[in-house]
Amino acid sequence: MKFVILGLAAVVAAVMVFFMIQGECSSGKIVATESECRQFFSAELCRVAHQQADYKARYEYAPFPNQDACDRAFPRCMPHGAVRSGFVPVPRSVCVERTAGGIVGTPIYQKHGQTVSYQ
Repeated sequence: MKFVILGLAAVVAAVMVFFMIQGECSSGKIVATESECRQFFSAELCRVAHQQADYKARYEYAPFPNQDACDRAFPRCMPHGAVRSGFVPVPRSVCVERTAGGIVGTPIYQKHGQTVSYQ
């Protein structure tokens, strides 16, 4: 029984290390601006990826009830795109990934006190 518990603990630890190593954008590139993105992808792909990330940040992020609540967790906040009194964090960068369906842009956020690590 002791070996089963130790084995399970080892598997859990290995999975945790694996996901820590993967990072926030394991199959793409993290970029802060469209111009930085164009070093790796075409201008059109960068434009689409940044538009997707902006939409996800403004409309798909669950809004904070007010700006003060958002400001306590994130360095910069902006009004939510659909919820009149809601606020969402401003992404610090965008994960740009090529997929079978084209390009995907995903916002990357940084909370207060969080260490930033670019790949």
